[in-house]
Amino acid sequence: MNGRYSDLVVKGWWRSSRGDQALWFTFHFEDDRLIHRFHLEGVPAGERVSVFQVNPSTGEWLGLLATETVGQDGWVDLAKPITMRAKEAFVAVPELSSVSSEEGNPN
Repeated sequence: MNGRYSDLVVKGWWRSSRGDQALWFTFHFEDDRLIHRFHLEGVPAGERVSVFQVNPSTGEWLGLLATETVGQDGWVDLAKPITMRAKEAFVAVPELSSVSSEEGNPN
């Protein structure tokens, strides 16, 4: 993300109504950015990931921005760059078919 460290990436979990858990990564931006790629630590290459716009005030997921495949070392290269304005955010949700839901889970 342009070599800056002022941006915030949050790794989190949620529990579905079925009781299973899923992992997501939230990316918050302090400045306007054109995002060509991003990193998902601990997500193996070949996993599908969905990227959603987030309402910065409420945290509500607004709409699907992209669906991509995680590449080597956890990097996701976007076919079409995503424009993020200052204070905006997006959420990346991997399918995690081969990642344990217990890995990194704070609960």
